[in-house]
Amino acid sequence: MKYPQYNYCSDEQKLIFTFESVGPRGVIKKIVEFSHTNNPTVFTMALGDYDPSLNGLNDSIVSDNRDIGKVFSTVAAIVYAFTDKHPYAEIFITGSTMSRNRLYRMIFANYNATFSADFAIFGHIASGDWERFQEQKEYNGFSIIRTTNHYFT
Repeated sequence: MKYPQYNYCSDEQKLIFTFESVGPRGVIKKIVEFSHTNNPTVFTMALGDYDPSLNGLNDSIVSDNRDIGKVFSTVAAIVYAFTDKHPYAEIFITGSTMSRNRLYRMIFANYNATFSADFAIFGHIASGDWERFQEQKEYNGFSIIRTTNHYFT
């Protein structure tokens, strides 16, 4: 991606990624974790801060390190790396709160022009259906699929 991002590292299977956010609140370890579901091609994605009391990811912390653009550029690069390793994966994302869902919607809207060249983004609506992502619409969750590995009409 052409936007500034942090360096990240991952496990061999490209399921757990870590990087450090740097800002006025110091250095904060971030984790992006992809988890298998009952469907072998569907994964959930979680983003959060490392929490020593959990010895893992906490997605309810609001770190506010004033680097959200760089954090989400890094997450976008991680999604590319994940789908390079898992080319037929469908990634499901939902915020831990409605405000986080709104944040994800804004991020997808900001990156839609760049991201949509390689990914199809879908939004989960209140009726339980999925539709192509629309920038001004509220969603309960999101699904991302690498289009270079799938056929979409």
